[in-house]
Amino acid sequence: MSYNSDIAVTVYCIVYNHEKYLRDALDGFIMQKTNFKFEVLVHDDASTDNSAGIIHEYELKYPDIIKPIYQKENIYSRGVNRTFEYMLPKTRGKYIAWCEGDDYWTSPDKLQKQYDYMEQHPECSLVAHEALTFNCHTGKTKKYTVHDFSKLENCELSTAEIIDNHLLFPTASMFYRKEYYIKNEEFLKTVKGFDYVMKILLSSEGIVHIIPECMSVYRFQTEGSWTYDVSRSNEKFLKHTQLAIENLEKINAYTNYKYDAEIKKNSVKRMYQAYINAFNFKELKKEPYLSIYKKLSVKKRIFLHIRKYFPFLYKLKTH
Repeated sequence: MSYNSDIAVTVYCIVYNHEKYLRDALDGFIMQKTNFKFEVLVHDDASTDNSAGIIHEYELKYPDIIKPIYQKENIYSRGVNRTFEYMLPKTRGKYIAWCEGDDYWTSPDKLQKQYDYMEQHPECSLVAHEALTFNCHTGKTKKYTVHDFSKLENCELSTAEIIDNHLLFPTASMFYRKEYYIKNEEFLKTVKGFDYVMKILLSSEGIVHIIPECMSVYRFQTEGSWTYDVSRSNEKFLKHTQLAIENLEKINAYTNYKYDAEIKKNSVKRMYQAYINAFNFKELKKEPYLSIYKKLSVKKRIFLHIRKYFPFLYKLKTH
């Protein structure tokens, strides 16, 4: 496969009404110190705020780096695949990195470190790194995961570990080869919201290496984001969970059921959490969820019942 010799890395940045946060993301791109050229495809999906204006400002100032794609109408709401329809055809790099418009990078050496590792390790299909989470609701910052990657042998993750916990590293930390999209294009087009599927599939194709250094920030519960929206509705969380399980079933078949046991276990765990969030005790009393529910302490189970049947008591306790 041939690549444009001038560009080594293409960064994908998806934007929709990210005016409050977008400058942090764009500044994180501009500050990168590399011995190679890179480009940033910034896709604005017809934002109704000043996101497009901010992108245009950076486009004029850094024309060799910032390559915008402006939509006149929102295509996400119409089910159009932004990656394959608009991003991939314009991608000139050998490698792809991600950072959505409400997240941002904190290290100027991020791209260089990931590029160097991939160049030196052709057996590696994905290199990511540790990150921080900033909760926009509470204003608190913490590590994205409690996993201590510095204690892992060679800082590598197995497919089973990734299936078990999709939050081990965020999308804004991911760096992989463009050819991944080319050879899996038809399958990936059938998957909605596929960052979790990407992690699983990439891990099945090679080694996943984690750089034990926090080099980005994931903003959690930004206003208007899916995390903000879904977390406030049990119904939406359940639908999101069901979609995730559908995607797991698809990747299970696509990988010839190599990880069947792990995927089935994770599907059960996800539905159990959805029922817990909704205080759906009727479903929790059925297998396979009942076995998990019984492992909760009596105190925890009582607490869940109080939250459902006596919410005013719960509010008094937390205020």
